Order: sequence, then structure tokens, then C-alpha cells
Amino acid sequence: MSSRVRGINTDNLYSPLDSPAKIRNWGVKWARLGLTGLTFRVDVDTMNVLDIEKAYTEWIASQIALVNEISKRCWPDIKLLLSMGTPPGGYTPLPDSYYVMFKRPKLADLFVRAWADIARACIDTVKYPTMKGTIYAFDLLNEPSLPEPALRRVDYPGLMVQTVTKINNIYPNQRCVVESPDGSVDKLTAIERLVPRLAAFNVQYSFHTYAPKSFTFQGLSEWQTGVVKYPYSATNTYPNESQINRFDKAKLRTYTSRAEAFQKLVSKPLLVGEFSAVRWCPPTLVPPIQGSTYNYLRDSIKIFESNDWDWFYFADSTVSPEAAARRSIPFSLECNESYDRGAVTPPGKESPRLTLMKTAWAGKPLP
Repeated sequence: MSSRVRGINTDNLYSPLDSPAKIRNWGVKWARLGLTGLTFRVDVDTMNVLDIEKAYTEWIASQIALVNEISKRCWPDIKLLLSMGTPPGGYTPLPDSYYVMFKRPKLADLFVRAWADIARACIDTVKYPTMKGTIYAFDLLNEPSLPEPALRRVDYPGLMVQTVTKINNIYPNQRCVVESPDGSVDKLTAIERLVPRLAAFNVQYSFHTYAPKSFTFQGLSEWQTGVVKYPYSATNTYPNESQINRFDKAKLRTYTSRAEAFQKLVSKPLLVGEFSAVRWCPPTLVPPIQGSTYNYLRDSIKIFESNDWDWFYFADSTVSPEAAARRSIPFSLECNESYDRGAVTPPGKESPRLTLMKTAWAGKPLP
């Protein structure tokens, strides 16, 4: 198997147990599996830490059991990256919305213990015979959301050092993925001081990119209502097209230039943990007529490949035309590129984006 990782996020792709069969048919060899689903309804200043600890410990045990079943279905040809999407305590309520554990040190300790439990499960080849061979890395915390500095009682870089060290004491040389705060490419500088502290470990650094969201998230919310296509040209403009964030591949590269600079610091390939765009981005108006989303994915992947970055596409599943009409599956590869959000690909016909992604997952040159 190639050492390069070209994969898909499976959090919202069918059910966790059904995803391996689907992505295997697409030729996918790598999947990023988020550990999510536990909801906390707490006030960070009045919460009962012991109640959260009990609920979280039980949830981690249930996640290990689920991952064990998924790994059996992935074995032997699909490798998993486990990503922690629900840390102890979850988020604070809006509008602040940061991870509670950065204000409660006991919850941060619970976070480290949770990863220790997962590491122990992976090396227990008697009880979990396929987990060690299937799970190639741990993504320690998805899009770390931090409170303002004055509110922090737990240092994010320090917590990552503590967690990586604990994991390696149990499972030597296991790869750990450390993300920039919020997964933002602009915040990679916030973890620069981690690089020398983690130099002795098998660590990969990661960011996510949906830039610019005026394009990739258009139509998903009241504040993303503009029509934006890709690439922009003076002869390829919609009458009501947004005047901001008109961009092409050259401008797209400006969004990743900070990651290129950070990679020179760490001297190892980075990981793009998530990237995508809604499927209904409008098509180009001049030949060759192609969906803007197709163009965006193609050029994004070419940039990733030129930097030797590993990457995971973010997808969700096609459930029914009714679900598509409700916009519940904006990142589906199985629906049409059409700006008609309720349209689905006719049975037996593959969407151009899925064809493109199959080529990319196979590591073949893109059009």
C-alpha cells in the first residue's frame, strides 16, 4: 500500500458500519473516522465534573467497541485515522463556543486518559484482533476550539505534549496527528512551539481548508447567500454573482501558502484533515462546461499533491431525493453538480465529482 494518504471522512457517510463497504467500492484505502455523538448540556462554571467523568468514560468504552466492529469491516485493505470530535465536557453554549476542558483541568486529564484507553485497546490483539492493524494514527482533537487566553487554565500545546507522551508510553511510535487551533491554516503559527517538543515522536501536523467559505458553503446559511463559482474570469460571470472572493487556482494557493511555510519548519508532510465544497456551486458559463465544485476539488487536490500533503475529502451520504431537497447532504458525491439542490444523479450514472475523486484516491493524474 502506498505511504501517501488519500482518503475520505466517514463521519456522515451512511452509518459507521456501512461505510467500509461503500468506500471500498470507490477504491478508497484510507478513512478518517470521527468519535462523536456524546452531547453535554452543562454550564462550565457550575457543572459536576464527576458526572461528566462517568458519562465520558462509559462513552469512550462504547466507542472502542464500535471502532472494533468497524475495524473488522475495514480489514485488511482500509486504514483508519481516529479523530476525537467530542472531548470531555464538549462545547460551551453559543456565542462563546469553546471546548470546556480548556477551562477545567480535570477534564483535560480525562481527555489524556481517554486516549490512553484507546491506545491500550489497539495493542490488545487478543480482545481486538484487527484494531492495531487497521488504525494507523490518532487525530488527537478535531478543530481545537480555545477560549480567550484570560479564560484558559489548560495550555493546548502542553496538553498535546502530555497526550502524545502518554500514548507513546503505551503504544510506542504510534502516529499522532496534532491540529492547528480551529483547524485553521492561519493558526498553524500557534503550534510552532510544539515542533521541537514533539520532535522525538511520530507526529503529523494538520489543518482543514474550506477557503473561501463564500464559495464552499454558499447557500448553507443566511450569511452565505451569494452566488460564487470557480474559477473566476471576466467572461464567465453570473449577473448576481458575489463581487467578493472571486478567485482562481493562483488565489487558491494563497490560502495554503501559510501551510507551505509551516511545512518547511517541520520538515515533514502535513495532513489536510478536511476539505470540500457544497455540490450545488454553479457551473461555468463558457466551455468546457463543468461544475464549479468539480473545478475546486481538482485544483485543491493538485495543490495538496504538489506539496506531498496527505488529505481526506469531507463527504456525506445520499439518503433520498427528499433529503437532498432539504439540503441535508450538501457534500454528497452521488448527487448531481446541478445548482438544483434537490437533483440526484440518475441510477447507474456516476457524478463527475465521484469520478474525479476515484481518480484522486487511486493516486492517478487528474484532468
